[in-house]
Amino acid sequence: VLGVGPTTEEGHLAACFLAGDMTDDLALFVQELQGPSPTIQLSRNITWELALRIEATYVPWDFEDKIVTLLRSKSCDQSDSASVCVQGVRLNLTDAPPPPRRVPEKLFPQFSMWGQCRIHYPDSFRYEPSGRARTPVPYTEGYIDELVQQVQQRQHQYYGDTDKFLYGALHMANGLSDQEVAIIGSVEPWYEAVCIAYGARHCTTIDHNPVNYGHRTLSSMTLQQYQSVEFSKRKQFDTAFSISTFEHDGLGRYGDPLDPDADLRSMEWMRELVLPGGRLFLAVPVGPDRIRWNMHRLYGPARLPLLLRGWSVIAVIGFHSALFRVEDPQMHVQPIFVLENTGTEELWDPFDF
Repeated sequence: VLGVGPTTEEGHLAACFLAGDMTDDLALFVQELQGPSPTIQLSRNITWELALRIEATYVPWDFEDKIVTLLRSKSCDQSDSASVCVQGVRLNLTDAPPPPRRVPEKLFPQFSMWGQCRIHYPDSFRYEPSGRARTPVPYTEGYIDELVQQVQQRQHQYYGDTDKFLYGALHMANGLSDQEVAIIGSVEPWYEAVCIAYGARHCTTIDHNPVNYGHRTLSSMTLQQYQSVEFSKRKQFDTAFSISTFEHDGLGRYGDPLDPDADLRSMEWMRELVLPGGRLFLAVPVGPDRIRWNMHRLYGPARLPLLLRGWSVIAVIGFHSALFRVEDPQMHVQPIFVLENTGTEELWDPFDF
């Protein structure tokens, strides 16, 4: 339920978002009042008080998708991933403001896991908003076929050893013959090429931004498009890849709202995406439990079992518990975890594998 009150001057428009038994307050900022349909920027920030500040806030992982669903109105002529309309008022869903350079005090206990996870503040600080109105990047069939040939030659790209680990994991799994595969997040179609080379029937990329593939075996959709489909009608996949993605969730680096448990929620969502008994090939940085603010998490003995909850660990390539003792925060390894969607509540013991 979303209640929107009238506004007559530039400033804030009050709204209330009800989720379950929790009431969260959020702010809509009126940018422009010319014409019958003023433009309003949705800050996508929730304050636990009624304050209308846009900094130091917390939002649920699927907040934007719920807002899009709730605000979408037939009174609008058209609607896209960047804007919605309610009661004749156009709302632009823009990227959140830059994240704070230090963990907000009220969120520090959750981010630090109540003292189990160190927060490291490196000299570098990243803010790379995703740009939700980005024009789809075209990739030709010829370009993708060249990448497939590189995979067949066992070359690797940006993630180096992680690609080698993935080749080993796929060999152990006897490839991806005739499988429907989902790729979560994509900078360029390298892992899509891996899917093709290992025999996938079809590969679907799901990303915040649209991608344009000119290849018969590939398709794409935005995360919003996927989640806008009625739950019972959403496509599920035999296998999914998530390579160096979830460790960034909830840190604000890519314009996403701050959320200490966004990575865990993403893994819960993966269990909806992958068929029961299906596989997830997952890569995240492993080391002592640590956050390099605001770049990424390192998963150690405290956080890693929580991330893998609900999945049975079939194999791990490139992992050893000695990685938990590497003290240099800039050095980390991303093993490949081969996971089966079993729904188990038993936490994985990284010291007994």
